[in-house]
Amino acid sequence: MNIPEQDLLQSISDAQITRGATRLRLITGRREIGLIAFKSKFTGQSILFTPQDLAEYVSLGARTFTEMRPNSFLETQMVQHMVDYIWRLDRYKQIQQNLQSPKDVATMARIQRRIQRSLKMCASGIARLKERPNRDQSENQVRACEASQWYSELAELAERVAPARSELERKSVVKTSGQLRLVEPLSPESIETLAEAYRKGLLTGTERTLFTKI
Repeated sequence: MNIPEQDLLQSISDAQITRGATRLRLITGRREIGLIAFKSKFTGQSILFTPQDLAEYVSLGARTFTEMRPNSFLETQMVQHMVDYIWRLDRYKQIQQNLQSPKDVATMARIQRRIQRSLKMCASGIARLKERPNRDQSENQVRACEASQWYSELAELAERVAPARSELERKSVVKTSGQLRLVEPLSPESIETLAEAYRKGLLTGTERTLFTKI
């Protein structure tokens, strides 16, 4: 891979060589944080996200559940499937824009149509459930459902964790042995926020490894 000379010189300028116990190690100051294996509380489905994608996903979940306001197990399951379908549909549309082969474009269009049909089926199923005569409308109007609260809390936390994640990324380093460590202590505010994100599964594997060493 060819690296532009200016970028290479900047990387060398930013790098610091420090002497370890038995060998030299290179500290680059900033490293890439990996993916988050996020598990849905309501379907048990595990999905890999980048930190930015996860923040957008839980925000979509919060808005969808707040609008649909399910108050039963079946309604909650259907709304969760709607969140996944809407997310996939949006991502597939973005992928389709970058496809060059007509065959690939046609295949992606068929996938999108299937997702759209599934999305309509979920919406129709929820509408039928809401029309049941024994549905408790008063409770549904008084408070948001558990799923809506869960997603809203995650969306709020995903926003707060962004600066703490950036600080962790800046102050982390990989030794030549492949082990991870921090070169500087984190602020108390970042530690508190990362601890909450750790408990709720919003950290990547690399971030969890680093955080347990604090």
